[in-house]
Amino acid sequence: MTKKIKNIGSAECKIIIPEMLSAMQKTLNKYGLQVDRSGGARYGGHNMTIKFEVTIPEKAEQQSENDYNTYKDMYDIKAPYGFTFKNGTKEYTIVGLNHKAKKNRILLKDSNGGNAHCPVRMVNWEFSKSPSVEVGV
Repeated sequence: MTKKIKNIGSAECKIIIPEMLSAMQKTLNKYGLQVDRSGGARYGGHNMTIKFEVTIPEKAEQQSENDYNTYKDMYDIKAPYGFTFKNGTKEYTIVGLNHKAKKNRILLKDSNGGNAHCPVRMVNWEFSKSPSVEVGV
């Protein structure tokens, strides 16, 4: 039996939020929709506020790719959308841009399905190391 929560803090959020996402995703699967967090959680003893984003995965990815390709030259990004590279023990794939970020503008998905971000210079460096880079093909 699960014990009742008497106070909502950081530890409780780490337990509750994944369960909420899982329950919502089960419901949205029948409609072909995806749910994810959209920002951090705010909590304070007796309450918690969380933002969620519901998307149509195919359209969201296409929009993200179009946005990336539109602005990649403006930010001097050399790597194409979907470029995958290894850093440490994980593999990362470029999945978009965060225009508001000053430093870590590149949005990534790691090999475990988690979200990450990094600076443009890191992606350009990883892309320049890539053995199969051919220009004009």
